[in-house]
Order: sequence, then structure tokens, then C-alpha cells
Amino acid sequence: MAEVSGTEAVIAVLGRWAPGDLAFIERLEYSAASLDAGAALMIDALFQRGDLSKPWPSPSGNCCRVSLLFTDPVNFALKGFSGRAKQIEGFFIEDISDRQWEGLRFSVGDHEDGYIAFLCREVRVLQASPLLPASNPAFTAYPQASRWP
Repeated sequence: MAEVSGTEAVIAVLGRWAPGDLAFIERLEYSAASLDAGAALMIDALFQRGDLSKPWPSPSGNCCRVSLLFTDPVNFALKGFSGRAKQIEGFFIEDISDRQWEGLRFSVGDHEDGYIAFLCREVRVLQASPLLPASNPAFTAYPQASRWP
């Protein structure tokens, strides 16, 4: 079974690792394969623990900025991204290692709107930095959040 490595950094901040806690993608950086290294996709995102009894994401809730590294992404597709951070609902990282697809072990995307989708060999959390609630400029800077009160 394939596992995301480095999740303890997120657990230390939010108390759990759940890909669906990804609320906003702030930055995407793709590097094509070279003679020395395979392709890579880096995503910086804001994560906030979802609670079905409350609006999510919330500008007053605890959150963290997480850097994710996806190794050897293929079939990479984006839609609906513009100059602002993109709210993502239903983000998932699914283990597909049992399909034996040439070393591809994860399917990544979002269930709600199909804003992002790809397959990759490895997923790693590089870092997770806590952001203070209420005074958190990252969440309050994105008023387009559809589920805020």
C-alpha cells in the first residue's frame, strides 16, 4: 500500500492528516523531467481541518500552509485557475498502487469541480507551517470562498 510521506508535519499542526482538508492552492510549480531528475510538481496550499457542522473554510479557524511534492506527475490537468488562490473542495490523494501502472501509485484531484487532476509516483509533505486564526491574512485575503458565512 502506497503512503504519503511526511504527514506527521501536518498532524503536528492540525491534529490529523486528511487530503480533504486542503482549502486553497496558493502556488503550483511544475518541473519537466531532465537527464538528472524526473518531473516534479510542487503545490503550496492552505489546509484547515474540516468540520461538517461549521462553514468551511473559516477565516477564524486554525490552519496551516503545507508544501507538497508530487514525483513524476502525468496526465496533469488544471482548469479554472486565475490570478488568485484557488479554493478546492473534495481534494483527494488515492492509492492506486494495486493497478500496477508503470510505477504510478497515486491518483490526485478534486471530487467537486475537477479543477486539478493527475497521476504520480510519490507524494511527500515537505513542510507544514501553522497560521494563526482570526489574524490569518491568508484566509481573509480570499473572499471568494464559497462556503464562508
